[in-house]
Amino acid sequence: MKTRRTVIFVFMLFLAACSLDSMFQQPQVTVIDYELVELPGDNTKLLIECDVKNMDSHDGTVQSITYTAVIEGVTSQNMTYSSQFTILGNQTLRMKLPLTLPTADAALLLDKLNAGKSLSYTVTGKFTADTFLGIQELSLNISGSAFVEIGIEDFFIQPFIEMNESQGFYVTDLGSPPAPFGSNQPVEIEIKEVIISNKDAHSATVKNMIYTVSIEGVNSQKMTYTPSSPIPISNTGTPGAHITLSNLPMNFTYTSLYGVISLAASQNYYVDYTIIGTVTIEADLGDGPLEFVLPINTSGTNTILVSP
Repeated sequence: MKTRRTVIFVFMLFLAACSLDSMFQQPQVTVIDYELVELPGDNTKLLIECDVKNMDSHDGTVQSITYTAVIEGVTSQNMTYSSQFTILGNQTLRMKLPLTLPTADAALLLDKLNAGKSLSYTVTGKFTADTFLGIQELSLNISGSAFVEIGIEDFFIQPFIEMNESQGFYVTDLGSPPAPFGSNQPVEIEIKEVIISNKDAHSATVKNMIYTVSIEGVNSQKMTYTPSSPIPISNTGTPGAHITLSNLPMNFTYTSLYGVISLAASQNYYVDYTIIGTVTIEADLGDGPLEFVLPINTSGTNTILVSP
């Protein structure tokens, strides 16, 4: 009986060894940095520089990589890298993988997309590889953070965008529904003045703004402000290097701002605010007019008044 058990145990070890030998080890991927390919438009295009290490002793030829990344909470398009490459056993290959993210709703990401800033990531997908066992699919699932090597300000220095602190918010329309106000009754408010200062050596033109305003933690609807005609801004250091945009609209619901409106109607009331969004700029950076998108992220304290 003892001999039989020994034989079975040895046989199981043999099977385990065969099983381990018949597996191709998952490659290890380490993200080194991010590089912005061009100024953002409808999409933001990056290169992710990374080290791909073959954790197996056998060579492997990667036929394609399919992957999706989430960078600072913004999900990329489904990506495919189809340039075939071979990694020798136990060796590391440095490469750059393309990544395309939608620019809409990515203002906070764009605001960090400058050299030296750290961005968090999660990447999931798979390698399709030709190994000594034939074609295999090997999983990709990594997360961490990496620094930006090439960012927006390597192309264009971001403008300084702020609310005029001497001009506050104005409630222009409370509507006229029967009392009590309905929960979805719209409230129209204006930002009296926003100042955009050009910090780049190139003159530019402002074409529109897309933004959301938070007042005391309550978010407005997403708004779009388009001037009747594009507004030029001179290059930095000249008298016309800043412009003022007036009466930018916002929409809230009455009940969400009930407390703020009640106080603003009876006194000079101050509120904390944050404005997050994007501004569309056109500039000639040397190859003709180019339209691109830059982030808006400004906050502070200002008055809110109810118009009589």
